[in-house]
Amino acid sequence: MTRDVGTATVPDADHTVVYRSEEEYCAFPFLGGLWNLGDGELLTAYFSIDCDYSVRGQGEHERVGRFGSIRGARSFDSGRTWTEDGVIADLPRIADEVLFGMDRRPSSVNLNDPETLFVSFSSPQHWREDNQPWFMLSDDGGHQWTEPFQFPKCNFVSVFGEPNYTIRDDGTYLATMPVIQDDHEEGQYRPAVFASFDGASTWSFLSFVGDERPYGMIHPYPLALPDGRILVAVRTNQVAHSAWVEIYESTDGGRTWSRLARPNDAGAPATLTLLNDGRLLLVYGYRRPSYGVRCRVSDDGGASW
Repeated sequence: MTRDVGTATVPDADHTVVYRSEEEYCAFPFLGGLWNLGDGELLTAYFSIDCDYSVRGQGEHERVGRFGSIRGARSFDSGRTWTEDGVIADLPRIADEVLFGMDRRPSSVNLNDPETLFVSFSSPQHWREDNQPWFMLSDDGGHQWTEPFQFPKCNFVSVFGEPNYTIRDDGTYLATMPVIQDDHEEGQYRPAVFASFDGASTWSFLSFVGDERPYGMIHPYPLALPDGRILVAVRTNQVAHSAWVEIYESTDGGRTWSRLARPNDAGAPATLTLLNDGRLLLVYGYRRPSYGVRCRVSDDGGASW
């Protein structure tokens, strides 16, 4: 349920440029990551590649996903100013490693530690049937990163590696990623939940979020709540300008899911944050006039917004 009260500007909001280059395609911090390291220090990751905007096709998603890199930007003043933080992942090199001969797994890690960070993507491209999802870890706030580790495909045709995870109240890690099954056409992604019971060393398929649809459901973003429930915000519909957000709820640790709410008419993907006062904040991209980033708040655990 959503109560439409119109669109208002967030009061006293400050806007700043994290990074910009006229000769570079840089985007997708949702797929890179954003971490609050404490004491005003923030780190964000974004996808980047040199780009001549006068040449048709150089800004295509496939090009940056195949030949670009994931780079970092760091702030020490709560996001007011930013500095470049270097390359986190060289995507062509990682594709060579994870597709041809790399076989390793990490030791147990503590994702509850704010200094421990998780980055994920798929090579050579997120939507390819022959792709390989992977993830990297940092235990020092993103200053150094491990080599990539293969994320299991669990017999799915395609797994779109995303850095979205939450931690169940029993310590189990739950990662949410879109997948394509054997009998689905290209683009018909379905959100899936993968669980690790050993600190991210191994992962297994746990459940699907939502029913099957004749269109894509991607970018599932999870949040474990203090009452034991787990919510997932999902971008529904593959066409960006007409996509919307749906909220799903699990009361059994992510094993089964039910549809809880549709917070908006249009706009996706979305993130979920638990505020200090117990309310939920939903932030999402709005891809039609007037373009921008919007948010909604729920004070009843996600049932209405």
